[in-house]
Amino acid sequence: MNLIEISNKYPTELEAIKHFESVRCNKTITCPYFKSKNIGSRNIDYHYHCKDCQKYFSVSTGTKIHNTRLELKTWLYVFSLITDAKKDYQHYKYKGT
Repeated sequence: MNLIEISNKYPTELEAIKHFESVRCNKTITCPYFKSKNIGSRNIDYHYHCKDCQKYFSVSTGTKIHNTRLELKTWLYVFSLITDAKKDYQHYKYKGT
């Protein structure tokens, strides 16, 4: 997916968060600390609250991109640039030039 496709498919931060949730959580939000499924609804700051351990968490909790202070939409752009660069490099490499 290129940058324009990402911008069109995920126009808001909430759409990017929903994408990361679908990839990471497989439609069932689970507390990364307590492994509980007893989760409150998403707050206005896009965090969830575990009703069992009383901790707040986001979809990026426990990942390398957590606490980077970048929006997840920005991370989608970064991942796209990296994968596109790898494709271009492989094409260049196999082309023999």
